[in-house]
Amino acid sequence: MSSEPKTSDINWLEPIFRMSPDGIVVQDGAGKILKANDRFGKLCNKPLEEIIGRHFIDLLCPASQSNWNRNFEKLLRNEWSNIEGTFIFTGGRKIPIEVTLMAPVSEHGKNFIILHVRDTS
Repeated sequence: MSSEPKTSDINWLEPIFRMSPDGIVVQDGAGKILKANDRFGKLCNKPLEEIIGRHFIDLLCPASQSNWNRNFEKLLRNEWSNIEGTFIFTGGRKIPIEVTLMAPVSEHGKNFIILHVRDTS
């Protein structure tokens, strides 16, 4: 049995996804995005179809990728409350963000991470 969650395992998050004014992302332990709300798609300036299945870190600018790699484990261990970063888009437009761990979740033997992503500009 695989420990990777499927979208159907996280459908209970739908009310949070719809009502949040900020981005909400569900990723597996390897960082692959399993689900995201519409607001996250708007922050990334991409349709959700282009985001689902990608790794969260791939949406960050290179300096933020390095910061994410150095500090994500601290976030998971509750040593840090959030990580700041920057999304960079085609044409060079940048959006500063703050990522907060909402919850690491284990359900039906599957592990995933829920992230809250806020535009800080």
